[in-house]
Amino acid sequence: MSGVSTILRLFASALALTALVGFWCLPAQAYPARTASGQDQQENQSELALAALLEGTGPLAIAGTEFDRPALLRVYRARHYQPIWMGNEGAALDLSNALAGAGVEGIDPHAVAADIAAATLGDPTMAPAARETALTGLFIRYTSALAQGQIDPQATDPDWVLARPSFDPAPLLERIARGASIRSVVAGLTPSQPAYQQLRSALARYERIAAKGDWPLVPALSGEGPRRSQAAFAIMRQRLAMEGDNDADLLKAVQRFQARHGIDADGTVGPATLEALNISAAARAVQLRLALERYREMPRDWPATRLAVNIPSATLVLYRENKVVLTSRVVVGDRGHPTPILGSAIGSILFNPPWTVPASIVRKEIQPRLAKDPGYLARNHFQLLGRGDGSSDGIDWSNTDILANGWQLQQQPGPWNALGTLMLDFPSPFSVYLHDTPGRSAFARSDRSLSHGCVRVEQVTALAGELLGPEGSPEAIQKIVAGQQTQRHALKKAMPIYLMYLTAFVDDDGALQFRDDPYGVDARLAAALKDAKGPDQPRVALRAAR
Repeated sequence: MSGVSTILRLFASALALTALVGFWCLPAQAYPARTASGQDQQENQSELALAALLEGTGPLAIAGTEFDRPALLRVYRARHYQPIWMGNEGAALDLSNALAGAGVEGIDPHAVAADIAAATLGDPTMAPAARETALTGLFIRYTSALAQGQIDPQATDPDWVLARPSFDPAPLLERIARGASIRSVVAGLTPSQPAYQQLRSALARYERIAAKGDWPLVPALSGEGPRRSQAAFAIMRQRLAMEGDNDADLLKAVQRFQARHGIDADGTVGPATLEALNISAAARAVQLRLALERYREMPRDWPATRLAVNIPSATLVLYRENKVVLTSRVVVGDRGHPTPILGSAIGSILFNPPWTVPASIVRKEIQPRLAKDPGYLARNHFQLLGRGDGSSDGIDWSNTDILANGWQLQQQPGPWNALGTLMLDFPSPFSVYLHDTPGRSAFARSDRSLSHGCVRVEQVTALAGELLGPEGSPEAIQKIVAGQQTQRHALKKAMPIYLMYLTAFVDDDGALQFRDDPYGVDARLAAALKDAKGPDQPRVALRAAR
């Protein structure tokens, strides 16, 4: 045992010597000059203790909490093991208070180990090096949650390819070491978009409603006698007013509520409206916390000119210089064929596009129906690429398989084509795009999760005109379409496009909106956050750029 202790002391002494040599090689302005004093010796001992603690192997556990050893090593090696929090009790207390107040951002204080911070500061028996290390680890966890979200979205959603913000807390820790306040250091880590701030304010409001006992349940109105109906209407007025949908005209109040929840705004309190009315404020607060987390996971520097599609609301918005130019209802992927969450750029528009049917649709949908309906392909203008002239005439579909023969199925351009008259093309790993559709009636539905993953756009011609500029006049587009020839028109400047997933959001008129969770993305995020709670797993990457 004594031999091991001697080796450890020699190892730590060597580390401290390395740190001191490195220190003297730094520019004079980088750190305060050392003097031969008791303070100098105390600082050397602190550096030695930190080196001995961090340069070990295996899990790094302090106060029952496992910390990310590689991340902490990077921080302290760069600082030559000079402490950040020792002798800086005010900053340590401010950090503890910031962790305890993380709820204002929709972050569970327990998830960022606020209780561990309080216990660390309140434990007089804890070694200074251990306290120093723990505080830095907690700072990294908290600031990472603010700067890029608590969960890597790709860990819960393989269809998420929207870039997560990169983050390096080392410069922030340097500012703390030089005397900057916690408040000033963490300012600006959260998204700066007004929508994020509005969601944060909405969260506080819904949490207050929940804390006061929530809003009343609205009873079903059908089959009630006059007296009970009058009481039910009074309850409904109270319920609507608590969420801001108050109007002297109850019909208009109900319609406003319906519009904010993606329900047909007919003013009738049917099953969907009643269900939405009786979702508790506490449940809506959970939804708002998840939306805030999603905002933190998404890119921060949105281009001022861009296209944004929100999948749960099935809507598209075109912005120019952050001003709304065009809005449109869209159809998105159904539950079995989800539209991916991604960022890309539209580079061209294809007029009168042919549709090459994906192999999965051929296998699962088209091939099974051919034995019963052998004329389906010819009737819907499909060709078999790879088979002579492409005709499907004379084929015995009871023993012929399209894919097994190496053929591809392609629907020819025309009003029958599943892509309609044009498609807006952009690169992605999922082969999805924006396009027209001959099935226009789908846009009138409140639930527009109907496609195989692509996004069908109601105002697709107007959108194409906006992207093409002067050459995209309605007359010019109509002429191209009437020619029935496939033509690709490159955009002079690619248009950034973002397919996003927000079930709680603020629209461009400032109204708070809620939608269902069609793909279970919120449910998976909530489960991941629950699994990551508590002091057992405060492991965060020092940097997570992709």
